[in-house]
Amino acid sequence: MQSPERAKLACNIGILAHDLRQRRLRGQRKFRGGGTFLHPSFDVVSNYDATRQLYGSGRSNSWVALADRTSCPVQPGNGGLYCPVEQLIVTEDSSAAYVMFKFGNDETKIGNVSVKGNIGVRYVETQVSSTGGAQFPRFVAPNPATPPAFEDPKFFTPQADRDFMNFGSYTDKGGADHEHWLPSLNLRFGITDEQFVRFAASRAMARPDMGLYKFYYSVAEVAPSCAAGNVTYATPGDCTTAPVAYTPRYTAGVGNPALKPTTADNLDLTYEWYFSNTGSFTTALFYKGFQDYVTNVSYQQDFTNNGVTRPVTVTGPTNADGASVTGIEVAYQSFFDRLPAPWNGLGIQANVTLVDNKGVTNSGLSTVSGDGGTLQDALITFTDLPLEGFSDTTYNLVLMFEQPKYSARLAWNWRSDYLISQSDCCIKLPIWQDAYGQLDASAHYKPSSEWDIFLDVQNLLEAETVLRQQVTADGMLLPRSWFTNDMRIQLGVRYRIQ
Repeated sequence: MQSPERAKLACNIGILAHDLRQRRLRGQRKFRGGGTFLHPSFDVVSNYDATRQLYGSGRSNSWVALADRTSCPVQPGNGGLYCPVEQLIVTEDSSAAYVMFKFGNDETKIGNVSVKGNIGVRYVETQVSSTGGAQFPRFVAPNPATPPAFEDPKFFTPQADRDFMNFGSYTDKGGADHEHWLPSLNLRFGITDEQFVRFAASRAMARPDMGLYKFYYSVAEVAPSCAAGNVTYATPGDCTTAPVAYTPRYTAGVGNPALKPTTADNLDLTYEWYFSNTGSFTTALFYKGFQDYVTNVSYQQDFTNNGVTRPVTVTGPTNADGASVTGIEVAYQSFFDRLPAPWNGLGIQANVTLVDNKGVTNSGLSTVSGDGGTLQDALITFTDLPLEGFSDTTYNLVLMFEQPKYSARLAWNWRSDYLISQSDCCIKLPIWQDAYGQLDASAHYKPSSEWDIFLDVQNLLEAETVLRQQVTADGMLLPRSWFTNDMRIQLGVRYRIQ
């Protein structure tokens, strides 16, 4: 007889796996033909001192080796090659306690309805600390020996901005403590032996990703260009004429160590009917009200460096309120077990989810050019944006075949369009994905309980993903990008130790 420990041991041995990938790029952007590229030898890139000698000491316009930086010389205790502002330390400590009381069983009845459930509460404390600071850009003066000099707008960089871009930095520290009480109630009512009604009410909590706590402002200069609108040209509105003035603009990305965990108040009401050994029908109504959910925002913040103060467009995470999700889900599963063998192994699974998704007012800072000589910042407020990642309609349809030695699946999954980001990293506008459907298939042959020979195919139809950007508050969408996902075929063998 096998021991319980050995019975639990599962060892999957992949004997054969084959991946077929096909990548395609569609849309307005096309790749040009290949050209000539210069690549340093492996001996250089693998030898740090050789790299410093080849590219350092003024041979490059802006590149300086870490060990050669005068703005942050190597000193004992500063962590080696990195400045204090570049050494980010993020800590998150959590403590929790809970109590739960169970009541009822299958024999506890109100009339002819059995009742069972539980009630409880969890207390959670979260402490976050993050060290970092701000790093300012380095101004690299144009080479006056490169004619014609007047075509480089950076020649017109004001002296104050040159002082601001001195590659200076300062350190800072942030963080916060958060406390949450998370109650829950779960009830199950047995109407018959096959039909049940469940009710649940709870508050749940999810902490932000650790990477969002980083407290580091990396201030960068927006490259001068006609599109950016930060260059004044000799002929207003004509970007082909010579530049006559340049007004630097700055951006920065930052985390937020004061982010609160997201909480959600949940209500669920479910009806379940198990009409056979292999068949079921369920429907559920649900509501989720979110507090302190995390979203990206852009805002103006003044930074002072080297005696000069400049506004910087900062993009980073923050907490928002007011979002909610209300919906209904219907699911059905059954096998046609009254058919003669082997067709009694045929079955279907189907479910559909309808969601009413409401978000909050979101302000995205979008920069537009004026008449070629004046920079204008247009603040567009989007008042009807939903929560990110939720489609109004989602459905799945699966055709199944199950026999002791053979099984197969053909699954179609579809979702309606949905919001990917309320504020994109670069254009600061909402990004949407069009409706998307994908067909997958799998087949298994199990000659014994130990062996499994399988074939998995993902994305049989090579579905195309289409992204669009919202450019007006009333919902106008413009094309952004298209790409086709891989079709992947995997053939393999597994052996399981019993």
